[in-house]
Amino acid sequence: MSCAENAPDQQDASMALPHSKNMPEQELSQADKQKLLDATGKSVERLSLMTFQNLINSNDQDKLYIYNFWATWCKPCIKEMPYFELLQNAYPEKVEVIFVSLDDPKKIQEQVLPFIREKEITAEVVLIEKFGDKEIRAINEGWDGTIPATLFVNNKKGVRDFRQQEFTFAELKAVISPYLMTID
Repeated sequence: MSCAENAPDQQDASMALPHSKNMPEQELSQADKQKLLDATGKSVERLSLMTFQNLINSNDQDKLYIYNFWATWCKPCIKEMPYFELLQNAYPEKVEVIFVSLDDPKKIQEQVLPFIREKEITAEVVLIEKFGDKEIRAINEGWDGTIPATLFVNNKKGVRDFRQQEFTFAELKAVISPYLMTID
């Protein structure tokens, strides 16, 4: 896992690989989840890959679901996040943005939640607990794991469009425009 451009405080290569295949899965208790929610006013849902795939496949509304893969240490990811928020606010009936954090699950409380609060993220945030080669290929066979990356899905219309790139607002609008025209 790497970022197209790592944050300046990224000191060694191991930091760019927060989701190694050998990392044990860490489960939060319901009480811990509630503490996190109470402390920040915002929740991060922790999902297994299977649950994430179920989430993608179960979204059967005539809506464009945009899954943006990011991490707090990825400068291009952080730069493009406001554009996704703008899209969701501009098209609330047609677009739903879900930010998929690839940060180390052990760093939710100290990095991810404060980041969400500081940046005033309003879109849903989920975390795939184990993220290695198998999980990357399940999302897109050609993906090498570099972020930022985005998956556009509308199951009702048969849309599944994966992009491994950083977006400007204009580029995002250009990608979604044809999809929005098909939504009732």
